[in-house]
Amino acid sequence: GTDKYEKEKDIQLIQFGDSLRISAISTKAVDELNKIPATVCDRTQSEFHALERAAPKSFTLNRTNENWKKRREAFVRSMKLNYVSKNIPMVMKALEDKVLTWKEGEEINFSDELKQVTFKVILTILFGANLFEKIEQVNYELEDGSVIEKHLPNALNDLFHDHNGLLNNWIFLASPAIADFLNIPLMRRNKKNREEIYRVLRNFLEKEVDHNSVYQRVMVEHGLTEEEALQDTVFFLSAG
Repeated sequence: GTDKYEKEKDIQLIQFGDSLRISAISTKAVDELNKIPATVCDRTQSEFHALERAAPKSFTLNRTNENWKKRREAFVRSMKLNYVSKNIPMVMKALEDKVLTWKEGEEINFSDELKQVTFKVILTILFGANLFEKIEQVNYELEDGSVIEKHLPNALNDLFHDHNGLLNNWIFLASPAIADFLNIPLMRRNKKNREEIYRVLRNFLEKEVDHNSVYQRVMVEHGLTEEEALQDTVFFLSAG
C-alpha cells in the first residue's frame, strides 16, 4: 500500500517506451515537486492524451521548461471572460439559425443538435467569422480507403474520434516513436486526414484574416508564429 512505499522510497524512475519518467511516490516528494517551477522541471505527459495527437506540434507536446508557458498563456489570456462575452450575439444567432432548420413534428436528437451549434461557435471564435461560408471541403479518407468530402467540423470530429480509438491509444501508450515506426494503415490514414485538414485550414487562414479571432490574437498580441498558433488552436478545439 501507500504507507509501505512511503517508508521505502520518495521517487521512482520509470522507463516508459522511449520516455524516462519520474514518479513521485511519497507525499513529501509530491510537495517538493510541486514547488519546482514548470519552467525548470518538465512536467509534460502529453503523449498519453489521444486528442493531443490531432495537434502534434502544439504546446502540449513541448517541454514545460521550453516555451510551453508562453504559448499556453497566450490562449488563456486571449479567451478571458470579457472577450468571450463579446461573442454572445454570435452565439444567439447560431442557436436561432439551428432552430429555423427544425420542422414541426420532426423528431430530433437535441443533444446532437446542440453539439453542432457548440462546435460552430467554438470554430468561429477560434478561427474567424467567415469560416463556414468560405472554407473548402475536406477530402477525408475512410477505413476502406475511399475518400469523401466532408465539412470541416465533421472532418475534425471524425479525426478526434479516430485518434481516440482503442488500438491507436494502445500503440501510442507503449511508445509514440514505435507507433510512427510501425506506420500501420490506421496511423497512415490518421496522419493523411490530419494533414488534409491542416491544408484546408491553412488555405482559409491565408485568405481570410479576422483580427478578432483567437488565432490572430495569439500571434499579434502574444508573438506566436503562424504554425504555433494553428497547432495550438486545433488543440484547444479538440480539448473543447
